[in-house]
Amino acid sequence: MDSNQRAFGATFRRTLLRARRLVRSSLPNHDAGLRSVMAFVLNNQAPSGYPFVLKYAFCRQERDENRILPIAAAVHLLQQSSFLTDDIFDCGELRCGKPPVYLKYGVNQAIIAAQLLQAIAFRCVGDELARGHFHHGAVALNLLHQILLDGYVGQYLDIVQSGRPSVTPREYCRVIALGAGRAMQNVARCGALLAGKPEREVRALSRFARAYGMALFIIDDITDILPARQTGKTYASDLKGRRMRLPLIMALRLANRGQRELLRRFLSANRARRPGIEQVAAVILGCGACQASQRVARYYLRSSLSSLSKLEPGITAERFRWLAGRLLKLVEPGA
Repeated sequence: MDSNQRAFGATFRRTLLRARRLVRSSLPNHDAGLRSVMAFVLNNQAPSGYPFVLKYAFCRQERDENRILPIAAAVHLLQQSSFLTDDIFDCGELRCGKPPVYLKYGVNQAIIAAQLLQAIAFRCVGDELARGHFHHGAVALNLLHQILLDGYVGQYLDIVQSGRPSVTPREYCRVIALGAGRAMQNVARCGALLAGKPEREVRALSRFARAYGMALFIIDDITDILPARQTGKTYASDLKGRRMRLPLIMALRLANRGQRELLRRFLSANRARRPGIEQVAAVILGCGACQASQRVARYYLRSSLSSLSKLEPGITAERFRWLAGRLLKLVEPGA
């Protein structure tokens, strides 16, 4: 394990530990049921790149982590809140190998848990910014609010476009830009601004994070049709919800006539005529749609790496080059 991998794991562990403390300290001791729900929310989580991006957009040296760690924990809570609602919309059956919150505790409690995470996150950010130890606090706070606003709009578009075979790659890219590209961009911009970095660095980090976030979402969409044992997530949850993800959009363009008809029947409102998920996944895998989607992901990853050339050598450039590079290996030919 190299130093970058160790840094990624350590950042996630420290962020998660701080996030759990934030949640525990925010809940009434006598509400045992609520504390149980929130403990479940913050258990069995997979490592996330959002706190890592915030941290190294902020840090010039590793010791700077202590200053940004509470806000990194708040960013983690905001991201987790989106997972709770995503699982409801997608009818997900697994999250990190476990049942999602809405299945274990019900939809109402999952929504309340998401709202609590957001409230706790913003109170934490407000407390940290009030100390006066950061630059551009008001702008950074607006950027974090913008992540939620963009995410809600993206979720709306994702739902209303479901099952519509005419959705274009451009429309798809707008949805994932709202849900991931701009979210990652605003996290990086937030970290850089709080550190008082010059505008040239802020722009470079923003471009890196936006392109990286786009690629991350596309690769997640590709893995949707991989077996659950490989991903820890519900198999083909996007397909089951007839979500218009890039592999499906590309398949509608690359498949032969008979395969396209099968895909359109799957997307139609007539449940009786829908083919099975396995048939649809086989078409997507067999017609080259995943390879086409990988090429789009590679484009974004190479763009993200190009943005790093504008940075001076240092820990930020090193960590982010590794972050994009490890993702690029997943979509390189022969990988």
